[in-house]
Formats: sequence, structure tokens, C-alpha cells
Amino acid sequence: RSGLRMEPDIRALDPANLPPSIVVSGEIVNTSWVPRSVATLQVRMFDIRKMEIARQDVTASSRWIWPGDGAVFRADVPIGGVRPAEVILKLGQFE
Repeated sequence: RSGLRMEPDIRALDPANLPPSIVVSGEIVNTSWVPRSVATLQVRMFDIRKMEIARQDVTASSRWIWPGDGAVFRADVPIGGVRPAEVILKLGQFE
């Protein structure tokens, strides 16, 4: 019940015909026995040379998750005509 999904699949993108953005979506699941707060997520995308091409904050559907429950998230991240080679998703802020 958890995972990360990107639409379209970045591995299958044709560099000659890139979409304007990529949708990143998924679900954060609380596997503990206590309610947990959900921090803002941050998505970062990098090109083949490890240069950052996109960064976006994402808010999940809930700020608190009860044990066994989940909070979904979805972000439409503009890629500026560059094919992402790496995507990093982090709870909280990057430094």
C-alpha cells in the first residue's frame, strides 16, 4: 500500500518529445502503533550530469496519519525540457 509513481514513466521518455511536466504521486503509510505527523515532502529531479532540473514542495492529503492508515500525495513537476535521470523524494526539506 505504499510507493512512488511517476507519470509518464521517466525511463520511457523520448528526449526528442518530452512532456512539460511529470506527475509524481504516492502514499505515505504509518506502520507504527502511534499517530504520526506528516512533514512536507520535497521532490528533486536531476539530469544525467547530476544537475538539478526541478524542485518542488508537496503536501500530503493529511497532516496526521493514524496507525495503519496512509496519506496520498501528488505533484505536477515541470521539467523544463530536460529528461530526468534521477528523482529524490524526501520528507522535510533538503539542505
